[in-house]
Amino acid sequence: MKIKEKIRLFLALLLPLQICCGCVKESENKTRIVKIKDLSAGASSSSCLMKSGIDIFDMDTLNDFHQKLDADDSTNMEKADWFNGGFFGCDFIKDNVRFADEHMELWLTEADVDSRHDCKYSGAEYRTRDTYGYGMYAVEMKPIKNKGVVSSFFTYTRNEDGSNWDEIDIEFLGKDTTKVQFNFYVDGVGKHEYLYDLGFDASDAFHEYGFLWLEDRIMWFVDHIPVCMFTSMQGNLPDTPGKIMMNVWNGDNSKSTTHWLGRYDGVTELHADYKSFVYTPVISHK
Repeated sequence: MKIKEKIRLFLALLLPLQICCGCVKESENKTRIVKIKDLSAGASSSSCLMKSGIDIFDMDTLNDFHQKLDADDSTNMEKADWFNGGFFGCDFIKDNVRFADEHMELWLTEADVDSRHDCKYSGAEYRTRDTYGYGMYAVEMKPIKNKGVVSSFFTYTRNEDGSNWDEIDIEFLGKDTTKVQFNFYVDGVGKHEYLYDLGFDASDAFHEYGFLWLEDRIMWFVDHIPVCMFTSMQGNLPDTPGKIMMNVWNGDNSKSTTHWLGRYDGVTELHADYKSFVYTPVISHK
């Protein structure tokens, strides 16, 4: 199937999207459609969310980039070997990106005694070499369950001078893996956090998490079900293509980080597991 045909078919699934903020209603027909409608005053967005019928990992003919994570792919991906500083209480090393049993493991370990970053702990990060823009993103993963630790899937772009920082996040705070946190940054401005109650412990088994990123909205999914949406009517949205990222790290136990993540207790030899991720591009539907 040619790329134009892929996009045309994918857009056919997206056309019923109404450009407004609200909850998700299941389609009356059998096609895979997501519909959006306005919320009545005082209505709860979580009370009217229903299954969308979209299964990203069943849409193989549409996927422009489907990255299996059963082995290292140095053509498309790169392992981190750097130190972020800030509220990160670890560096990232290549040896902590490991592959076993048809999935990838991102490990949190004690740092080597000769760590050039003078860190006590080392995390892991795996990311694409190329950047990607508007479209559907999804991952099959299982996060770490431990206070003070984050397991993530996100898009990220930032110039060397720190400008043009755009980001869209799916983050698991290890202190409570029955919830997932969604967030995004526009030119370095975040504070759009939304904590969603999953109804299950994400650390027990693989589940699918993802988001649809369009010019006028970001909609997050859990196991094919839309659960959270932010639109351009509510504020600015990211518009810069970014790398697809996955990482695990521990907080530095500063006051602000501890308030957010809980106090990291120094437990190591922990890992988050990732089976695959998918990116399906989409052009403007306006």
